[in-house]
Amino acid sequence: MSELETLERRGSPPPNALTEENLNTLSPAHEGAARASDNESVLSDIDEGIFQDFDDSLIGRIVPIDDETVHTIGKYKKKLDPSQLAEKSGKKEKRRRDIKRRRDDIEERTGEPEPQEQELTAEEKARRELDLRMDAALKGPKKKKKKGEDLEEMNDDLIIALKQRMIDAANRDQEAIVNGQQAVHKLAMLEEVKDILQRPNLMATAMDNNLLEAMKRWLEPLPNKALPAYGIQKVMFEIMGKMKITTDYLRESGIGKVVMFYTKDKRPQLHIKREANRLVRDWSRPILGRSDDYHSREIPMAHDGDSRLPRFKQRGDNEEANPLAPPDRNKNRTRVPQAMPRSYEIAPASRVVQGHNAYARPIGAAGDDIIRRMKAKKQAANKGKKSGMIIG
Repeated sequence: MSELETLERRGSPPPNALTEENLNTLSPAHEGAARASDNESVLSDIDEGIFQDFDDSLIGRIVPIDDETVHTIGKYKKKLDPSQLAEKSGKKEKRRRDIKRRRDDIEERTGEPEPQEQELTAEEKARRELDLRMDAALKGPKKKKKKGEDLEEMNDDLIIALKQRMIDAANRDQEAIVNGQQAVHKLAMLEEVKDILQRPNLMATAMDNNLLEAMKRWLEPLPNKALPAYGIQKVMFEIMGKMKITTDYLRESGIGKVVMFYTKDKRPQLHIKREANRLVRDWSRPILGRSDDYHSREIPMAHDGDSRLPRFKQRGDNEEANPLAPPDRNKNRTRVPQAMPRSYEIAPASRVVQGHNAYARPIGAAGDDIIRRMKAKKQAANKGKKSGMIIG
């Protein structure tokens, strides 16, 4: 027995056999040649008898795959188990129901059935998308819901509860004054009322639910004829100044009488009286049919007959002086000037003569001449700085 046969029986490769260790020791060129010879040795073990019945005419020509030949490729589907087939059909049915539900929702919103996407061109799709956007813009924003509840209903409930609490606090303060105690119930919830009523989205809801009635109760004088606290007056008038109160709301709440009382009474602070006067003026303007536009306001003008000073009535000889009247003071003596608030309702007559003199200068021309001379001096000074020589 030869040495090669002995190694083959023991399971060891022959000395010249190709192994991974031998391949690592070869160069790249020798390694490629060794692998090619190894493949040829593997092919040499194939029985050549299987190729006897092979027909070369059965081999078709190579057809490139393009847009025209791709439809000739057959479709092959993997066979599924009955359980997988049922699961897949259930998914298709669910997807079909979702598509139908979305289509029904669009039909309810637009009133027209949704066209199929396959039937629309690119231009039609763009036009349809533009139409949907315009419809959504015309319809306006939908009502926002939070946790299934309507926000408007929540605001109504909030304002109604706040109104009842404000009325209860006013009643408790009146009872406390009658019993000789301090009225602190309205002051306790003043910050809460201020935070709620300063929200712009709640002002219309507050007027719709007649919250002005509760505000009127807070501004009414107490049983001991005292006015409510200054903080309450300030907050209530600030909130009323931001509200757009119409005549219907005034008639329903009756708050106009209380505001009119603050214009007549001397105890409120000056800015409170000013705010009350402004509110009365704004509220009475639509009642009297006056416009709030300053340009359309009609201002009465004084005429020549009204500009003359009134004559003092002279006392007759038979009239006796009042013995209880104070003595007449010297009218020619020097007095300290004092500033007094004055309000003018009649404008003086204009004395500007509207002539057609070609040489007459318009009003304000003197001021224009002064400005023109100042600009000329400034330009001359700048020109002198630029043209001056620098001596070093």
